[in-house]
Amino acid sequence: MDTYEILTKLNDAYLASLDELEKINIDELTTYKDWEPIDALLDRFERLIDFLFQQVFRKIYIQENLQQPKTARETLLFMGKIWVVPDIGKMIDLKDLRNKIAHEYLSAYMVDLEEILDSIKFSKDFIQQVIENAATYLKKSW
Repeated sequence: MDTYEILTKLNDAYLASLDELEKINIDELTTYKDWEPIDALLDRFERLIDFLFQQVFRKIYIQENLQQPKTARETLLFMGKIWVVPDIGKMIDLKDLRNKIAHEYLSAYMVDLEEILDSIKFSKDFIQQVIENAATYLKKSW
């Protein structure tokens, strides 16, 4: 499976989880089974953002520069330069949110869960734009 196909599958799973989130009232979640859609969304968001940074952006950088990037910052700045990422600050915020979800225990971010879910929900359009830009670039460039 190539990078574009994996990106599409990860994005489809992320969007499906976002749709499920609309049906959920967080105050009514009482069992582990009730929490599964939230856990799935957090996991899918985390994997999607990670894949964008670790695979998609890196692959585009290497293809265009014929060398490995020295830093993640260098890769991200290049993505801004070629308009794959229209707002570097927003992308950094998403990476920070991804890191918060990935590296903190559930209890540590439970206090901020609604804020985290809102951030994920409200960043949907931006993420879709980045994916569309990257996918178009990958298809054109490969």
